[in-house]
Amino acid sequence: MWFIQADMLARVLIAALIFSVFIFISEKNGLKRLRPAFSALVSLAVLTLFSPRLALFYAAYVLVTHLMLRLMLRLRRGRKATFVLLCVLFVAPFLLWRLANAESILGIYVLLGFSYNMLKAVDALFYVYYTDISIGFVDYANFILFFPVFTAGPIFRYRDFSKEFARLGPIGLSDVNEGVRRFILGMFKKVVLMTLLTAVTDRLALIEVYRWYSSLAVIVLAYVSLYIDLSGYSDMAVGMGRLMGITVPENFKKPWGAPSFTQFWRRWHVTLSDWIREHIFVVVRDKKLNKYQSALIGLITMIVMSLWHEFSLITLIGGVYMGLFLVIENIFSLSTFNIRKEKKYKYIIRCVLVNFFFAVNAMTFSMDLDKILSVLKGLVH
Repeated sequence: MWFIQADMLARVLIAALIFSVFIFISEKNGLKRLRPAFSALVSLAVLTLFSPRLALFYAAYVLVTHLMLRLMLRLRRGRKATFVLLCVLFVAPFLLWRLANAESILGIYVLLGFSYNMLKAVDALFYVYYTDISIGFVDYANFILFFPVFTAGPIFRYRDFSKEFARLGPIGLSDVNEGVRRFILGMFKKVVLMTLLTAVTDRLALIEVYRWYSSLAVIVLAYVSLYIDLSGYSDMAVGMGRLMGITVPENFKKPWGAPSFTQFWRRWHVTLSDWIREHIFVVVRDKKLNKYQSALIGLITMIVMSLWHEFSLITLIGGVYMGLFLVIENIFSLSTFNIRKEKKYKYIIRCVLVNFFFAVNAMTFSMDLDKILSVLKGLVH
């Protein structure tokens, strides 16, 4: 996360404080109408302090995509074709980034956070297309540029963000307490725990021939490191949002308690998996899917989610690997598990298996294919 850097951290916290103070002042002096514009300017100022080129890129992206939203709203003929075309145009910088190494062309910071913000822009396009409701430019800018979730999520839906922003009011003591607690928790995960986990991971990476116990340690550590890393980001975003009076959606909901992969993805990186599932299923929402069609949608969802992280062979393999579990669950009706009717030991076994098989996939985020195969061979060595 970009604002973990000491100088940016101070600036971001000051920006959050300024935002909160303005909300308080505007509540008392009848300046509520200025809140959206002020909020957008604060977010743009934070981006400018980090990188002027980053701020310029996003200012242009917000302007261009908002014009596309207005075009979508005005059209009465060829709306579906235009909608599909605009979806492609919204994600075009992302595809350029992944396929043509745009970081080296535009500069390493120019597309910072774009994989998240592109999804938010597409969600706004879906919102306009399916509701036929206009989104104001300032409201749209706030939605895309809201700095607590700018680089690492969680991913807001426009409908949720607009409701949160509309109910803004003075920040209470409970908001401050919870915001500070979550922010410190996130910093502890990112700075302290990740440093320790990285040191252990580096030591285990030096092993040439793995045994079952060392392989199991690597697999478990890959899972724990990924969870600590991602949930640390989310904790910081939730905490900072709370300090500003915005309830940022939770991204992790005790995934280790999921007895199936269908339920796991409703607990792990929730906003991403929900976004991809919703925006794929919305295309076929009027059709009654059988279990085989649902299985195919699940497979496609996992592949898309993996490639969203990185365009590479190993992420493609990881997407197919995770998707096959959803295929199996859909075909054999294993997606749900009734805890009240089943024995507790069955629930525990299923939770352990689900999390273990995901932990195997977690290695794809930090290891190459040869190393992963070496670790897996060690399980039977």
